Amino acid sequence: RDQDGDGLLDNHGPDCCGMDGADEFPFDPRQWVDADNDGVGDNNSDPDGDQCPGLFGLSQYDRAGCVDSDGDGYSDPTEATSTANDDAWTIEDGADMWPWAPTDTSSENTCGSVCYQQWADSDGDGFGDNSTIGAFLRDAFPTDGWQWNDTDNDGFGDNWDDPALNSTRTGGIGQWVPQANLSDDCPTVSGNSSIDRTGCLDSDGDGHSNLYSYEIDENTGLRTSESGDALPDNPNQWRDKDGDGFGDFPMEIGGDQCPGVAGVLNGLGGDGCPAPMDDADADNVADENDLCPLTESGAVVDANGCSFEQRDDDQDGLLNPDDLCPGTASGVSVDSNGCSNEQLNADADDDGVRDIDDLCSETISGSSVDSNGCADYQRDTDGDGVTDDQDVCPETTMGAAVDDEGCVLAGVDSDGDGIDDKDDAFPTESTQWLDSDGDGFGDNLEGVESDECPSVSGTSTEDRDGCPDGDGDGWSDPDSMNPVPPIGTADAYPTEPTQWRDRDGDGFGDELDGINADLCPDVPGVENGNDGNGGEGGIGCPYVDKTDTDGDGVYDSNDQCSGSPSGVFVDSNGCTSDQLASNQEETETTDYTSIAIMAGGILGILLLIVITLRFISNRGDYYDDEEDDWYEDDDDEDDFQPMNKSPLSGNLGTSTRPPNRSNNPPERSPPPARGGPPSRSPGPPARKSSPPSRTSSPPSRSPSSTRRTSSVNVDSVPRVSTKRVDPRKTSQPTKRVRRTAAVVPSSDDSEIRTRQVKTTKVAKATKNVKKATVSSESGDWHALFGEEDKDTYSSSLESVKSMIASGSEDREILRRLQRGDGWSADQSKYILDAAR
Repeated sequence: RDQDGDGLLDNHGPDCCGMDGADEFPFDPRQWVDADNDGVGDNNSDPDGDQCPGLFGLSQYDRAGCVDSDGDGYSDPTEATSTANDDAWTIEDGADMWPWAPTDTSSENTCGSVCYQQWADSDGDGFGDNSTIGAFLRDAFPTDGWQWNDTDNDGFGDNWDDPALNSTRTGGIGQWVPQANLSDDCPTVSGNSSIDRTGCLDSDGDGHSNLYSYEIDENTGLRTSESGDALPDNPNQWRDKDGDGFGDFPMEIGGDQCPGVAGVLNGLGGDGCPAPMDDADADNVADENDLCPLTESGAVVDANGCSFEQRDDDQDGLLNPDDLCPGTASGVSVDSNGCSNEQLNADADDDGVRDIDDLCSETISGSSVDSNGCADYQRDTDGDGVTDDQDVCPETTMGAAVDDEGCVLAGVDSDGDGIDDKDDAFPTESTQWLDSDGDGFGDNLEGVESDECPSVSGTSTEDRDGCPDGDGDGWSDPDSMNPVPPIGTADAYPTEPTQWRDRDGDGFGDELDGINADLCPDVPGVENGNDGNGGEGGIGCPYVDKTDTDGDGVYDSNDQCSGSPSGVFVDSNGCTSDQLASNQEETETTDYTSIAIMAGGILGILLLIVITLRFISNRGDYYDDEEDDWYEDDDDEDDFQPMNKSPLSGNLGTSTRPPNRSNNPPERSPPPARGGPPSRSPGPPARKSSPPSRTSSPPSRSPSSTRRTSSVNVDSVPRVSTKRVDPRKTSQPTKRVRRTAAVVPSSDDSEIRTRQVKTTKVAKATKNVKKATVSSESGDWHALFGEEDKDTYSSSLESVKSMIASGSEDREILRRLQRGDGWSADQSKYILDAAR
């Protein structure tokens, strides 16, 4: 038979009809022989025929049956067989631009072993037409010569045409190309925005990116120059000039019924209008319409003012948060979890996992599922977007770019950190790329979520990232590098997940919701709580000695007045009013004594200073005074003491006549030579313990003829006063005598009179009424107060009552009565007792 009608019988082979009648392509009327056995018929007039019939070749796209070294289906370019024949096959004709075989090691081979991934460059930008993700020299835009890369694969190119971006994007992803179009404003984030920005995230698909910005009009307070989407989750709204969360298009879903005026949900006038005045829980539902008046602040509520947590949507008696089986039929009995028997046993997809436990509720019948009710075609264990049943690489690093089979694409660097995704432990985080211990925290300490224990796998996240956390509470276990506080930050309870801090170091954790919580976290305490032996404030509170010797209800450790009488009222310090008054008087006495001691000490210091200054001054004048004594004027005669002997009588004798006087003072001999400072005694001359007694009035003087009982003949005294002791030439200091006019008592007086001091009896001064000294034990008001005290007494009594009502201590009240009002201690105690 000749089924294809080409004139050649269908049977083929030497055992049948001979080679001459064989048809190698019995079903193709255009082909019948293949001399080079490459599977392509030699009839080259057929467009699908072998264009290289004498040469084995597997090319098929640009021309069939020719050599294809890299096996991509495109033939290698060939030169013309001769100058006369125009049979060359070039790139312009469709030959492979990257034809080299994987084994070709020539310098011309620019693609190595992956030449099969590219063959043509239609737009002439140097990148191949094969736009498959991960391909060598992939051109994401094979017909656009100004774009070739699309890092985030969102259809917008990485190159940009705005020169203003050169300063911010140079050296990063893409490059400046003046004619570039469809530039991606967010080249590392896949997005579909197209209005304000291109290629940025647009969650609601309204064309406006999530990157929202605006300015504020200072006059109106409203937003102006809005860019991006003010409401990124509402495709019907993208502007909100008053910033209240309701869009400016009132007729659309989520519209503001009062645009230009900030408002609330269910405001007066509708959504976006001002809130009602009476709204106790601030949920924007007026109290008169609010069915849930105690809504938690910030919760989303329905028209009745009730949040999801406050409602029981299926009316089964359990609030929504506690209902494990929402949607129970009305009137059906339910258990404590809100589930009816039917719901407890329901398995809608018949996969053997109850609906209440089934995470994949629509599994195809007969599928094999896991404990969560999910089949492999429903699961994506590694989160790469390829379900487990199709995933050839089931443990792909999260975030890496993968092909249709779930394997990481070669040559792709999603985060632009210079490390391809296949080698990057964190393909979407540019600051991390290596994870030596495989715990999910990067080794780069300068990067995001860096591993502070890079050689040890760990899960801690609170004080340190990536360190061992034995109890799984997020706080790292203590080690030599990081002990527990106050030195370090590690977990103070590494085996107890409910506790991790102990500020006071008493062994009880600070977390009130944890085990053995410390009720006094800032003060070291004990464990035995309120068992009567201590820890009065509970676990972790200080031990309290409850001994109360005087039985006044105040522990001895706090009792400031021990020995209080039984049955008498005491204040919080354990003091009665009598004890407070006594303590007050003792305090005042002690205060006065202290003041007196301090005053005496100050006066003593001042006196010592004065004496020292006087002594220093007198020492300087000592020598000049001795010589100047000879040259006093005539009036100095009145200064000689009336004694029977002259100070010089031991050498000159005595005389009853005055000394001879001349008109001139006696000559002075030259001063003796001074070889140095005189020898001085260790200190000033001794003084008498008390000053001499004075008479009450100056003594009378005797007549001038008898005033002087001792005289010195000046003429008989040598010019040089050798009889006087020169303090510069002897170790015995001359006693300096203050010269005063002595008085000789008259013959009529038998003794010297003393001055009479006039004394006047002074009546004891008292304040008008308040300082009585009568004891209050009698309880008689008249024994302590007078009639003139009534008004002041009444005023003080009312003041004390007010102070007692306000919780004032007795000590404070008594101090006020005595110091402020001027009452005595007994009067003050009387008023205090009366006020009770």
